[in-house]
Amino acid sequence: MAARIERNATIEKADDSAACGIIVSTDEVVRAFGRKSRIPVRATLNGYEYRSSLSPMGGCHVLPVNADVRKSAAVQAGDTVALRLEEDLDERTVDIPSALARALREAGVRQQFDKMSFTHQKEWVRSILDAKRPETRERRIAACIAEMQKRA
Repeated sequence: MAARIERNATIEKADDSAACGIIVSTDEVVRAFGRKSRIPVRATLNGYEYRSSLSPMGGCHVLPVNADVRKSAAVQAGDTVALRLEEDLDERTVDIPSALARALREAGVRQQFDKMSFTHQKEWVRSILDAKRPETRERRIAACIAEMQKRA
């Protein structure tokens, strides 16, 4: 069974941005997961589960609670939620859209894309999939290819 933390927690909002998160003491993280480094987790807020990471930040660990998560979990900054954190031992992969996969292959930079972290891959894919117009999608694919060529 994977390590876990279960307790009530408050969603905190950053003073200088719209960013929100849940603060978890490093001592609690070490007791549950045995280390102080970044911990991939399956987080559950009031029954809504998502994959994220507990990251060390400013003497504690923070679980990001972005706008999409807040909307899906029907929560907001200041809410107290039932929190469950379980270490996520599954490999993290991103489904690459066929147009991006083809462009990466044709440009010979798929290897550079594959070397990026899960989060960076996910953000590139999300930006492409979120494009409403085909021209925007193509422009974002071109930007991704240009960035990967810089890394080659």
